[in-house]
Amino acid sequence: MRPPCLLLDQSTRRLGCWQSRTRTLHLSSKLVHDEPWQVVIEVLRHEMAHQYVDEVLKVKDETAHGPVFRKVCADRSIDGRAMGRPEIPAEKKAILRKVEGL
Repeated sequence: MRPPCLLLDQSTRRLGCWQSRTRTLHLSSKLVHDEPWQVVIEVLRHEMAHQYVDEVLKVKDETAHGPVFRKVCADRSIDGRAMGRPEIPAEKKAILRKVEGL
């Protein structure tokens, strides 16, 4: 995948968004400033999964959170839910705690 444009926006309605037409990955500035880094990274990974489905797999005939997207997320331990604060898997939490301790 080619690196997208990254934009911090003022949205209070969404945490992140992938826009195919402009190749822009949006993240909420409130998310980046107010949430733990692990949550920000998980939202970034979720949006990158959208980019992957769009640009690499070239899936155009499904909804944004359709079967292919859900499989990509499941295969990579990404929270694929369409709304809400992402869940950080327990194994990632343990690794992140170890890294933070260093």
